[in-house]
Amino acid sequence: MSACAADSSGLSDVLDALRVRSDVLFGHPDTCFQALTFFDRPFSTVVRLRIEPPAGSPLYAFTKIYKTRLWQPYETPRSAAEVVEQEFAATSRLYAALSGRPGFASPRPIASFPEHGAIVTGELEGSPLDRALRRPRRGSTPLLLSIATRIAAWLRAYQASQEAEPRGYWDADANRAYLDDRLRHITPRFLPVEARHEALALFDRIAAEVTGAEPLVAIHADLCPGNILIMPGGGIAVLDFATAQQGTRFHDIAHLYLHLELARRRVRRRVDLGAMQEALMAGFDRASSVSHPLFRLMLLQHIVCHVTQLADSAGWRPRAAVRALARWRWNNCLAVAALSRRNEVCDAA
Repeated sequence: MSACAADSSGLSDVLDALRVRSDVLFGHPDTCFQALTFFDRPFSTVVRLRIEPPAGSPLYAFTKIYKTRLWQPYETPRSAAEVVEQEFAATSRLYAALSGRPGFASPRPIASFPEHGAIVTGELEGSPLDRALRRPRRGSTPLLLSIATRIAAWLRAYQASQEAEPRGYWDADANRAYLDDRLRHITPRFLPVEARHEALALFDRIAAEVTGAEPLVAIHADLCPGNILIMPGGGIAVLDFATAQQGTRFHDIAHLYLHLELARRRVRRRVDLGAMQEALMAGFDRASSVSHPLFRLMLLQHIVCHVTQLADSAGWRPRAAVRALARWRWNNCLAVAALSRRNEVCDAA
């Protein structure tokens, strides 16, 4: 990596901070740090590091340095320091919760530097789940079913990693306002005005089925195939806790379910991702299913957010092309059978 790239990303400051704490972090004040690979991402710069104490084997880590970003009108701005503190806390909590559990791994929290907007975590060996879904091999369905079951178990462990007392309860009005902020943002520029009214009406119908208080739990808030690592031997690890916060117990599983649904429509007959979705739900909670109203509300929320992000990341693409893609993706996502599963169950009864 060039010196210019390092300076512009803030890596030099992070390396200096690591050197100051190297005696505590790595057992020797003269530990050497070498930047190996530079990844420029929309909201952060990620650098793979080689860390070599004078004695002992080298180890590898990633430092993520957050960029100053422009926030959308529907988002709540957060400083880079706040993001770093929350991500490091969530990473540390999960690392402790999964320590010694076979089949699971978690990035080792090494250091956080809120003053530099940076976090440093240990490297894990593995392959992203989205790579397996993009280029699935025939006969890989059994492995994917095993992965789905482990992801479900990981979710249960993560949700149990916070304090026993809930930090609040799901609020239908707040959730509806959250959706409406995004729907107002994308209509009528990318979706017809009717889409907003239909989505809110669907929310109201499903929300009316929610009974009792739903406590908030720890959520990853971006659980998708790109953030799930398949380890050698079939274990899993989950990466990137930048958006970790509190939410409903169905938030993460509905998000991953939607991503699997989108992947299922691409791969069709090569692997059975429908069975993977079923294994995910069964492993998470056998008493729950896609017919649970809160699951369907989270699914609707993720559909709205998915299309909003699609519109906001249009970049150089012509407005007409983005509008056509957004409408096509919106209609396909709303056709997910799980959204109307409650009606199907009632009709069958």
